[in-house]
Amino acid sequence: MSTIKIEDVGSRSDVAAGLTKQFDDLIDRVRHRAYALFEERTGEHGSDLQDWFRAEEELLFPAKFEVTQEPGTYNLSISLSGLAAQNLRIYILQNGLFVKSNPQGVYSARGKQSTNGSPALFYWWPLPAGANVPGIIAELKHNRLEIKIPIVRKAQSIEIEAPGKETADAKKTAAA
Repeated sequence: MSTIKIEDVGSRSDVAAGLTKQFDDLIDRVRHRAYALFEERTGEHGSDLQDWFRAEEELLFPAKFEVTQEPGTYNLSISLSGLAAQNLRIYILQNGLFVKSNPQGVYSARGKQSTNGSPALFYWWPLPAGANVPGIIAELKHNRLEIKIPIVRKAQSIEIEAPGKETADAKKTAAA
């Protein structure tokens, strides 16, 4: 079992911009691959969605999700066969939880990094109302990322009147 650090970036615009750029770059890669598939079919129209879905399948990490709720906790479980904890990053940005994988690199004899073709992992979930952000825990256990999101219930304020006493509004109404 490996615990994974969760970085609460709040409203840091530099991190938000970085995550947005990474997502846009990933979508561009899917777009280019879908177009290449279209060209491989000699430009025959009518299969654009199949090309897009195939490109996503080739470039994005397929993951199976399970979300459960227990009293006071939401549990998110993601099947991530083949990914190591050191390659996973989890961010909390505003009211969302981002899970992404860092590219797994292979170094050449010259020391230059190149990607090994591993699919990218980039997912976002909205945090549930009342999420206790500092209490969120993420662990990788047996190829499953387990994220526990504790929920804090706010106490509701209730006005209670003492028996036999009138409120100021009740006095005004009675006088009218």
